[in-house]
Amino acid sequence: MEFFKGVSFETGTKGDALARVSEAQKKKELKNYEPTWEEVWLTGYPSTTGKHKNGIFQTKITPKDKDRLLDVKTAIEAGQLGMGVESLKKFSKAHALNLYKQLAEARKAEIIKGYLANMPENYHTVNTHEGMEWVLSLFEDSYALGAEVALDTETTGVEWWDRTVGLSLTFEFGDVEENFYIPYGHTSDHEQLTRGYVMKKLKPHLEKKGTKLVLHNSKFDSHMLLKDGITIRNNIYFDTMIAHSVLNENDEKGLKAIATKYGRFFGFEDKSMSFGELFSNKPEAFYSNESMELCTFYACKDTHLCLKLYKWQLSMMKKQPKLYDVYFNYEQPLTPAVLAMEETGFEIDFSFADMYKTELQAEVSDLEQKMTRRFGEINLNSPAQLSALLYDELKLPDISGKRKADAKTLQKLVKHESDLKLILEYRDLNKLLTTYVEPLPEKVNKNTGKLHSSFNQSATVTSRFASKDPNLQNLPPKARKLIVAPKGYLIFGIDYSQIEPRTLAHMSGDAGLQYPYLNNIDLYASLASKIFKLPYEACLEADGETYKKAGLPKHPRKMMKVGLLAVMYGITVPSLAESLGISVPEAQKFMDDFYSSYPEMTAWMAKQVAHADETGYVETMQGRKRRFIGHTVIAKHYHALHAKVVNILGREPENIWREPLPRNLKKQYWEVNKDYQRVARMSVNAIIQGSAALMLKKAMIAVNAHLERKGAGWKMMATIHDELLFLIPEAVTPEEIIEIENIMKDVVKLDVPLKVDTEVMIRWGEGIPFAEWVEKGCGRKPFEEVA
Repeated sequence: MEFFKGVSFETGTKGDALARVSEAQKKKELKNYEPTWEEVWLTGYPSTTGKHKNGIFQTKITPKDKDRLLDVKTAIEAGQLGMGVESLKKFSKAHALNLYKQLAEARKAEIIKGYLANMPENYHTVNTHEGMEWVLSLFEDSYALGAEVALDTETTGVEWWDRTVGLSLTFEFGDVEENFYIPYGHTSDHEQLTRGYVMKKLKPHLEKKGTKLVLHNSKFDSHMLLKDGITIRNNIYFDTMIAHSVLNENDEKGLKAIATKYGRFFGFEDKSMSFGELFSNKPEAFYSNESMELCTFYACKDTHLCLKLYKWQLSMMKKQPKLYDVYFNYEQPLTPAVLAMEETGFEIDFSFADMYKTELQAEVSDLEQKMTRRFGEINLNSPAQLSALLYDELKLPDISGKRKADAKTLQKLVKHESDLKLILEYRDLNKLLTTYVEPLPEKVNKNTGKLHSSFNQSATVTSRFASKDPNLQNLPPKARKLIVAPKGYLIFGIDYSQIEPRTLAHMSGDAGLQYPYLNNIDLYASLASKIFKLPYEACLEADGETYKKAGLPKHPRKMMKVGLLAVMYGITVPSLAESLGISVPEAQKFMDDFYSSYPEMTAWMAKQVAHADETGYVETMQGRKRRFIGHTVIAKHYHALHAKVVNILGREPENIWREPLPRNLKKQYWEVNKDYQRVARMSVNAIIQGSAALMLKKAMIAVNAHLERKGAGWKMMATIHDELLFLIPEAVTPEEIIEIENIMKDVVKLDVPLKVDTEVMIRWGEGIPFAEWVEKGCGRKPFEEVA
């Protein structure tokens, strides 16, 4: 027994010792292990602890960083850059990105050196009267030949308070191709002409009717030149930024980004760095410190590139006549209208803003005290603290399963804890105060005394307008009250009524959808009557009882409004169920009944989805495209898997995870179905929304032309969703407003009539219907009576 024990102990001791020796040897080997270049970048290698250390390209990397890392790797391999470490174990992603900064600096110096060494002979600095006369003679020649002239302003920055320091021009006709930079605002000892002289000489040519100017982001240059007393908006012949959004709405819109991607097609490959990367994020410093030769090169290069890009874009559009038509009949003539709208701006009622701010501050403070008394000291901006309050202290049900504390979740939890309304109300009022009421007056342009929002006609993939500073689409109704009509004017809001449902009714040709519009009855009540098999009158809002007897959870008209939006915007069935407060099966039946009740609409939608599957894009009524990159491949995969699933089941799948199918097939189907259905929903919406957006743009063009004929006092102020805001002299007659309404209604002929609703205001958001305004005597009289 003793012997046996001894043997066991001795064996165990020797085994442990060998294991320790082996472990020590392994650690020594790992410590001394030197990874290869390929392991550092691609495959990874064992760390000193024995764990696998990923290669740089196996880690999470943004596309921008990936390009930079590739540059570093290539430069080191080419001997252009040192590794900067003694051991490759210290060569990390962070180190590689730091090396990129060195590489960028070295390249910056090389690029600038190359610019100056290879300055094209046709890049000229204009700093003499003789040089200016040459430019003016080329303007005359271009005008006589109907040739386009590229224009770009060089400025101290991109804000409203910035100014121009110079201007570049490119002329090209016949064998002539000349590029000029005209400096006049450099704060340096550079020889240059005066601003007044340059503007006096250029103004007649830039404003001459029929001059064809080509620019990239023409709105910016137009606003900048307006400060110098030159109005170019009616001579903007082509904007390469907006044109590119028509040719490919998914691309970046920057001139350098476009040139990098497409320059090889028009002989102008450009993979250089941006202005900020090359020089500085402070243009004013650049134009003060850099040589005039470098300023000339950079400025001339922009207009040279812009003109080349224009000619290539034009050739692409001519191959696609529908897109050519969209640009030249919708987008191009719209730009002057947008510029005029931005120049008009908004009058802010500062005294009201101060009073409203004080009022809101008191309300917010009162709510903070009430919340403190009810919930204790808590930072509402801390999701962690709010989650702890909801789920740990108040013991509320975790509806999301993720301890969420967002507004949507709080609204659901109110039925469990009514005092949560305090938090929701606080958030709304505090956002109104800090995001709108306090900042908006501070954004007023000191030169004009008005708030000028920026409108972007090409910001969205569906062609709808976007705005910023402020974003009018997101401006709460209560914040709109800060905007007022100046003395002697009124604000008119003319809104297209149900323009997207009307567009769907027209494009689908569905008689059932068209019926309410052709017979001037309520759309939603008509749809509800057909879907729920109720009398039309029972579906009007005036009847609040019949639907209850029929067992409906909500008023049928309200349900139908949500249902139609679900169809047009591609809302999922679970989301629809949540919006209507019904179960998912009930929501599915609702949608099935909707589709079966309007077969022509359903067939039209299926046709559009099939077109997207086959071509990867859909078209609006006017021919504008909405492209879905990679969708054709996804569609083929989806249809193949769907056929396989149906073949196995002998029917259409329902909840794929509950079907008797192999798990791997379920997973594959679920993944591809998710991507496929997303595009299927978006494709239909893109057609409806895009078609309606272009109709609004056409109306804006026609109305703006009408306002210009009326005189300087008639202005278009803004576009918000499907509405146009106008600033019009208070002496306007009802007939003159009806004339504008008719222009908007007649801008396009559909199978159903277009309708507009007009509101009259002194303060935005506190208006009265047009009919009431007329009945009470027009002008400001109806509002004075209210006051």
